[in-house]
Amino acid sequence: MLAIVNSYINSLANALYPKICIGCGNTLLSKEEYLCIGCEMDLPLSNYWQNSDNRLARRFTGRVPLENVTSLLLFKKGSMVQEIVHHIKYRGRKDAAVYFGQMLGNKIKKTDSTIQKADLIIPVPLHANRLKTRGYNQCDYFAQGLAESLQIPWSAKVLIRPADNISQTKKRKLDRWGNVAEIFDLADTSAIENNHILLVDDVITTGATAEACITSLLQAKNVKVSFAAIATAIY
Repeated sequence: MLAIVNSYINSLANALYPKICIGCGNTLLSKEEYLCIGCEMDLPLSNYWQNSDNRLARRFTGRVPLENVTSLLLFKKGSMVQEIVHHIKYRGRKDAAVYFGQMLGNKIKKTDSTIQKADLIIPVPLHANRLKTRGYNQCDYFAQGLAESLQIPWSAKVLIRPADNISQTKKRKLDRWGNVAEIFDLADTSAIENNHILLVDDVITTGATAEACITSLLQAKNVKVSFAAIATAIY
């Protein structure tokens, strides 16, 4: 009887507030969770987790030492992935960030990637002012999904952002480097000594933000760093 009542309530809720696909905006079917089957099949997967010498990894060559670099999706302006990221970042879809974290983690587990040997997952932090305005850091939830899948702990208390800066989306490509210089710090250097850290972000473009974070993490003794993102911008 209870199952029938719950089914009725869910059906009524879906009728009044239908779930929509965060990729195309169409109404989801009962068994679809975040994406319709069409968008699920059309996801532009990077497959970077299958090859450590991938295009994103080469973007960091000569800049900062990294153990491994990967991302789940490929990002283009005006694409389905941009819509997905917009839902995660600005429309409160924290659950979707967890979902994509779990998706990437499950793909990594099928490889021999050194990312699986990471000791701690750390999300790129927001400044307190921006966190207060938005109400959450989407990277925290992506980190949570990865942590659940890979069975690796995560923490948002190690890397901090004491200085605020203009949003990267409002900066020209060449200006992004100076925009993030020296705006990240470690709350406790000893907390990550001798550890392999997996730094995570939502979307990586030039890599300026990630590089600034990695530089701060490498201040700790005998630290190794890997990097993962939901999506990589193609340019």
